[in-house]
Amino acid sequence: MMHSKKKIIKRVVIACLILWLSGYIDVNKRFPKPEQKVHSMGEWVRTGDTSIKVNSVEYMPQEEANSQYGSELLPDSRNNSNTYYFIAKIDVKNETDKEIKLSKTLLEHLGLEIYPVGEVMENGELTSIKLKAQEQREIVLHFIMSQGVLRDDRRWMLKKSQIRIVLSNYPVHEIIVLDDIKGL
Repeated sequence: MMHSKKKIIKRVVIACLILWLSGYIDVNKRFPKPEQKVHSMGEWVRTGDTSIKVNSVEYMPQEEANSQYGSELLPDSRNNSNTYYFIAKIDVKNETDKEIKLSKTLLEHLGLEIYPVGEVMENGELTSIKLKAQEQREIVLHFIMSQGVLRDDRRWMLKKSQIRIVLSNYPVHEIIVLDDIKGL
């Protein structure tokens, strides 16, 4: 009796292993690893109706960001005393023959709550910077790095991190690596 239970268990384990292996092979055949396309700052990259080029990225205290770019100053408190901003200057060019809204074309690639200076929420929708046909313009994006986002004692990790803009994940993994961040 014991001998037959061991055989049954072995057969079930082998059947499960074969089933798992065939599923694993099937999924990897249908969805191979994506091709990598890595771009650098200063390089033009086509993304749908627009081309973008990251000119510079800076990490600076909120007072400096406010004086240079008009970024919002958070009220003084214990938690906001060391608030910093990531500031990215990006050239965007409309590659079409029609007017486009930046919020529809560029912001879909950014996984942060980050908007160009001048973009605001009105009635639950973004007002949009518009680019005329073949127009090119530099926009400034800013992102708050407060204590709630990243504590002071962990900001050293930013220097070891690879910060990037992901343009697409599949079938081609296309990114712009932000490698020369001033102020880090």
